[in-house]
Amino acid sequence: MWVSCYRGCYDRNVAGNLLLSQFLGSECCGHSHLADRVALLRSMTKGTQEYDDMKKRIPCATISCLCNGWRSKENVIRRNPLIVIDIDLKDNPRLESCVFREKLMEGLVRWPYVYAVGTSCSGKGLFAIVLLSSNNNQQDFLGAFSALEEEFSYVNIIIDKQCKDITRLRIASPDPILVKAPSDEITPYQQRIKKDVEKMVLPRLITAGADQYEILSELIDMLISHGYSTDNYDEWIKDGFLLQSIGQSGFEIFLRISRSS
Repeated sequence: MWVSCYRGCYDRNVAGNLLLSQFLGSECCGHSHLADRVALLRSMTKGTQEYDDMKKRIPCATISCLCNGWRSKENVIRRNPLIVIDIDLKDNPRLESCVFREKLMEGLVRWPYVYAVGTSCSGKGLFAIVLLSSNNNQQDFLGAFSALEEEFSYVNIIIDKQCKDITRLRIASPDPILVKAPSDEITPYQQRIKKDVEKMVLPRLITAGADQYEILSELIDMLISHGYSTDNYDEWIKDGFLLQSIGQSGFEIFLRISRSS
């Protein structure tokens, strides 16, 4: 299966396409230069200019889709039946233990629909690439994410909500990646959970004396509670332009929805 590759995590221009096996193998993740760069990155202070500059030199790929020229939802030319699930340290403190990380990796790769499991670029988190039964449209993709989110919660694992973005990047990592061999049986993930925002009870928003800001503010809170986020950069910018017309109140709402990402 082909994936679109990028020279760094801040680069939105497609540098080329690789087979997923090549990206996870010696062509990218297994390249000797990558190990040196990641080792330097891990020795730097996160959030500094030095850290960001080094991060720009670590290749990435969009696993769930192929993009044409520019990484955005509008430029998706093929939807891959794959989703990457990120398990971050900040949400799962047990990952601080290397023993727990190794045991979790070994356990996840045994799940029938998991194709590969690896360590994140930071060295503290994990990622799992799941084979989906389909990825026909955005609703199908989000339904699979919601079902997986619930499934991981059964084993007390919180997954990163930003994985809902089909154009989300997977940063290459030089640490060993557990990949199923062609002879291993992989069962595509069939489950879907539809989170329907239309089920919200809106009439209670129309309260006596409520102004436009109060109504919009409460609606934003309800949208966020039902899974709305601003993970996609282009959509986030559009939301900002729309809310700008309200003035200072719009800016406050813009900050609130930004925190959902």
